[in-house]
Amino acid sequence: MTSRAWSIFQCLLRSFLSVSDLLMGTSDPELPARVHATLDVVRGGVTEYAARAGSIDSRYGALKEIAWYDDNSGGRAHRVGELKANAWGLHDMLGNVWEWCFDTYGPYEAKAVRDPSGPPVGSGRVLRGGAWDSVARLARAAFRSTFVPEERYVHLGFRLARGQSGSSQ
Repeated sequence: MTSRAWSIFQCLLRSFLSVSDLLMGTSDPELPARVHATLDVVRGGVTEYAARAGSIDSRYGALKEIAWYDDNSGGRAHRVGELKANAWGLHDMLGNVWEWCFDTYGPYEAKAVRDPSGPPVGSGRVLRGGAWDSVARLARAAFRSTFVPEERYVHLGFRLARGQSGSSQ
């Protein structure tokens, strides 16, 4: 069962998407339902995979060229896209803000798993990638941390992904 705060976040996300549709003047009444059914916060494994962009390395370039972290951020978050993108054209996959992921935090299974999603229940959600105030060792694709949805944190963001219709990702 998800926490109350996570449920509220999901409701706010859906409200945001509805307002965005109105502001953009969407003329197709079916479009919001189709888009909302396929947009969600990504899982940690998806975030790591996207950050690596086909590489096995933990970073997709020199850290100062790809991520805002404590040595180069000037003590603040930055607009997305100011630094180099990875091989798939995705910006800020490391650093800038921690990416809040859909999965609950916990140990991975002992066996190799494709696209791990964490335990089915838990109090905290996975965070990935580091933030503008993180030390360099935290700004890497494989690093995971956790945070509870009930708390506020100025270094936290999320990334939406559009999956296949009818799937959670």
